[in-house]
Amino acid sequence: MFRIDPAERLLLRAGKVVPLPPRVFDTLLLLIENAGRALPKEELLQALWPDSFVEEGSLAQNVSLLRKILGESSGERQYIETLPKRGYRFVADIRRLNKENADSLDSGRTTASHRTATTAEKTNPEDVKATSTLTERESDASVTSIAVLPFITLSAEPGEQYLGLGLADALITQLGNIRQIIVRPTSAVRPYSGAREDSVTVGRELCVDAVLEGSIQHADGRVRVTMRLVSIRDEIARWSGKFDADFTDIFALQDSIAERVASALVLKLSLEERARVTKHYTGNSKAYQTYMKGRYFWNKRNAAGLKKAIDFFNSSIERDPTYALAYTGLADAYSLLGKSDGLAPREAFPRAEAAARKALEIDDQLAEAHASLAGVEYLYDWNWQKAEVSFKRAIELNPHYATAHHWYGCLLVSLERFDEAVREMKSAQELDPLSPIINAAVALPCLYSRQYDHAIKQYRKTLDFEPNFIPAHWGLGLAYAQLGLYEEAIAEHQKAVGPTGAHTWRAALLAATYAVAGQREKARQVLDELQALPKRDSPTTYYLAAAYARLNDKDRAFAWLEHAYRKRTAQIADLRVEPEFDNLRSDPRFADLLQRVGLAL
Repeated sequence: MFRIDPAERLLLRAGKVVPLPPRVFDTLLLLIENAGRALPKEELLQALWPDSFVEEGSLAQNVSLLRKILGESSGERQYIETLPKRGYRFVADIRRLNKENADSLDSGRTTASHRTATTAEKTNPEDVKATSTLTERESDASVTSIAVLPFITLSAEPGEQYLGLGLADALITQLGNIRQIIVRPTSAVRPYSGAREDSVTVGRELCVDAVLEGSIQHADGRVRVTMRLVSIRDEIARWSGKFDADFTDIFALQDSIAERVASALVLKLSLEERARVTKHYTGNSKAYQTYMKGRYFWNKRNAAGLKKAIDFFNSSIERDPTYALAYTGLADAYSLLGKSDGLAPREAFPRAEAAARKALEIDDQLAEAHASLAGVEYLYDWNWQKAEVSFKRAIELNPHYATAHHWYGCLLVSLERFDEAVREMKSAQELDPLSPIINAAVALPCLYSRQYDHAIKQYRKTLDFEPNFIPAHWGLGLAYAQLGLYEEAIAEHQKAVGPTGAHTWRAALLAATYAVAGQREKARQVLDELQALPKRDSPTTYYLAAAYARLNDKDRAFAWLEHAYRKRTAQIADLRVEPEFDNLRSDPRFADLLQRVGLAL
């Protein structure tokens, strides 16, 4: 006799757990809930795979595996009857158990206020094994936010540090589909890779109710993951688990983890929501492995790391040309390179757009791809209306996607819609409270609306927990200069330049500050050095214009602005609100440029 526990998603026989893959469990549960009724194939397919087109063969495989697990012999239909060309019917007798009977059948489990369940699961009979322990207390406060920390990589093989962050990133994506909880993004947890403080301290820093932490080991084609879910409030492990699998079954392993975490958080997922949580964008483990490597290097956020990430994303796409997430990673990498000094905008952004559109062609429900496309429409196409539509669609699909709120906030700043921008930046900050770039971005509406005191306060807050963060020093320097605090402004821009920025846009901003402070010779010296370079990055052309505007050399300022316009420099998007160009606004050439960019009032 079998017993099924829908709440904890367990199938038991004689008190022992019978291992079932998540989708197979859903199939069994649907059949039992409709016992005696003929279930059409179309109804089963829609319930089990609501957002995907799946062949009937996938359903047939689920039913076949169920028959084997339930012990049906060939030709026997003791449990599941096939209705040729129509569907299936569950035909075995069913008895509903009350609490006392359920407890007597499962002597190893209790249903009192403190409950412990130990299970053994194999997502495929020989492939994935998992053991887990769940501890629940009725007095526990509900969990509404969680951080998945990078897993400690125990592998002795070199070059496998990507696994820890890669698995965390995958689980963040899966759990992020559950709207009942807020999951901190990968950018928030990345600083905790490797050695770190205890998880409770990290959880408090990240302002979450619980953290998922653990280790991952990869050897001889096998992967082992050990983890625990820790409640921050009472410092108790709500759940712990150990999973073993062939690396080719990494997807089933992730499904098991995600569902166990949802169960430990006492979350009741609909079939549609469960389908999203267990959705995979590739079935190719090699493609997935190279994608994880790509995300590892993408998260370094520097030119060298982004270029390595592009190589890995392309390798992943070669292995699986329908891998939407790999195209999204490619789009994000090219966009960051195009905005910074890594690649010419006319080379980077069209590639980013092509990758984002390909991702959406494969899966138009992917919030990240909509945000990636919006970034191109905003910073390169200067198509403000299309960008706003794409950002809103990304947020509609995933309200917990901090990057979409952040980038949308930047667009609103560029359009002088400062109150709306503040709301989006605050939403991003709530979702990712320790992100340096988001915390610095909270100051942007204040900076560009000329509320410099408020901007200074926010930039200082950012530097309190990230003292060397260049954008915060840059913004602080701009605000100080606008208030006439030139000594402080120069000091901040010198920190932004640092030992590596003498030949970058940061030096051009320092020159602008020298100019407004009356140190014109120093300003011209820096400008001469920058103009003597055989090659300049794209943002430098924009800030060279700012420096000449500060020197009141309007002809050169407009010449450099025209150069930035022709290069499609991303920073042109801020032209309408940029304080550095205030002394150019009365010139007809400035109005003409605003008109061409689509920012005319």
